[in-house]
Amino acid sequence: MERDPKYLRRWLIGGATFYVFGVLLGIIEIARGEKPIQALIGLPIPLLMIWIFVRTILSAAIGMRPPKILAKSLGMRSHT
Repeated sequence: MERDPKYLRRWLIGGATFYVFGVLLGIIEIARGEKPIQALIGLPIPLLMIWIFVRTILSAAIGMRPPKILAKSLGMRSHT
């Protein structure tokens, strides 16, 4: 993978966005009645992927550190 943190962050944001849109489309289809309610069983897997992407995005150093409150809420070590 690329060593440039900004480039890496762009790829990670793209991956997280892909999963977010997939989750939203699935929920919309269930709400419309196009898919059965049992389709929500698979929801934790893409949510886990989104969480992993967000944690990695926040920990990729590009000259700034995540805010202490955000880092604390995600279970990351604060950089003080």
